[in-house]
This record gives sequence, C-alpha cells and structure tokens, in this order.
Amino acid sequence: ANLMLAQIVSGILSSLSIMPGIAMLVVAGISGAAAGRGNATAMTGGLVVVGGLLTFLGALVTIYLSVSWALTMPLIIDKRMEFWPAMSLSRSQVGKHFFRVLWFFIVTGIISAIGALALGVGLLLTVPLAFTMITYLYHDLFYGSAAARRE
Repeated sequence: ANLMLAQIVSGILSSLSIMPGIAMLVVAGISGAAAGRGNATAMTGGLVVVGGLLTFLGALVTIYLSVSWALTMPLIIDKRMEFWPAMSLSRSQVGKHFFRVLWFFIVTGIISAIGALALGVGLLLTVPLAFTMITYLYHDLFYGSAAARRE
C-alpha cells in the first residue's frame, strides 16, 4: 500500500505545479478559436505568453519534485518506511546532492532512450542497466561514500 500511495501522491503533487499554465493555454486556445482564424486578440496572445511562462515554471517545479522524490520507492522497500516519511527522507538526502542526481537521471534517461531507438529491443539491455544504476545511486546516497561525507 505504501508503494502505491507514494506513486500516486508524488505523481499528483509534482504534476499540480504545471496545471495552471496548461489551463491558461487551454483558455487561450478556446478564446482564439472563438475569435476565429486570424482574429486572435491581444488578450489571447497575452494568455499564451503567460500560460507558456507558467507552464515552463511549473515544469521546473515538477522536475525538482520528481528528482527529489526519485528514491522514495527504494526507501520504502529497503527500510520498510511509510510513504510520507520516505518521500521526506528522499527529498532531504537528494537535496544535498541535487544537481549530481539530476545529471544522473538525465544520463540514465538518455541511455534508456537510446535503447528505445532500436525498435524497443535495446530496452531489454538499457532498462535493467538503468535500474542497476539507480540502485547504485541509492546505495551511494544512503550507505556509501555520499552518506559518509555527510557525517
């Protein structure tokens, strides 16, 4: 139950930040369509600009929260924690190494994307590799050299 709750709660909370921008873009699209082709008003253009900016800022918040909570599942499994304390511990520990962890997930994502390019067959290699890399990151942050540096 904790794994499911962690997935649902972190997904909802991290996605909420992007919703205002998307809502503004939808309103801009509806108002632009109602005005007719080529007759977009200045208000519609303003909504698009503000909606785009809010979407961008919301995406940054979403990325921050997703990276911060990325080790919640291993914490629940390894330390048998409840979902909220695991999310908090993941956020605090990842926060000490945020940019390192962010780059780690960017590289891991690129490796997985390369595996997907080969008609998905490469995923048979890159997905287990990604999970192994995440396990190593978890071990390093909670048991290894990064954990030793914080003490």
